[in-house]
Amino acid sequence: MANHVAVTICGAEYTFVAEESAAYMHKIGAYVGEKMEEILASSKVGRTDAAVLTAANIADELFKAQAAAEQLRRQLKNYIDEASKTKSQATDLRREIVRSQNEASKLQSRINELKKQTTGLQDEAAKAQDQIAGLESSLAHAQEETAASQDELHALQSETARFQEDIARLQEEAAQAQRERSGLQEELAKAQAAMEKAQGQAEELKHKVIRLQQRLDTRNLRK
Repeated sequence: MANHVAVTICGAEYTFVAEESAAYMHKIGAYVGEKMEEILASSKVGRTDAAVLTAANIADELFKAQAAAEQLRRQLKNYIDEASKTKSQATDLRREIVRSQNEASKLQSRINELKKQTTGLQDEAAKAQDQIAGLESSLAHAQEETAASQDELHALQSETARFQEDIARLQEEAAQAQRERSGLQEELAKAQAAMEKAQGQAEELKHKVIRLQQRLDTRNLRK
């Protein structure tokens, strides 16, 4: 329901009809009256011109206020958009934090497992160290035995060299004996050939003797 309110502006009374409250319309009238009185006090113009200038000034203020309001609306929209992006980013960050916390929990569990494994490995390393100490002791003993074995080896090598010299000498003597044996075999072969020849000659002489004896016996019988 519209309200009818009498408002005084620069000494003249006007009736405003509007749905706003009387206090609001009195405030509007007082503002317009103040602006008109400023123009009347600063310029030599009539009330009509002052009213027009006041209307122009108020329109200017309205347009500037509307532009400022539009700028504020754009800024507010940008702020809302940024806030929405920030909210979305915050949501993503919360999700990332939850995921990171889950990963951290998994990593902590893995670290605990690795600590247990490390403890086991340290025990094994201690055992391995003891084994290494034992092996080093055995190695030192083996090196001592190796040194003694090397001394024995050198002695054996020296003795082997002497044996090889003796073998070479014996081989030379054997070769000499073989050569002598070959010579003796040749002489034996010649002797056997000579003996066979002599046997042949003796057998021939024997036959001749027999024939001569037979002739003698034959002559004796004839006498």
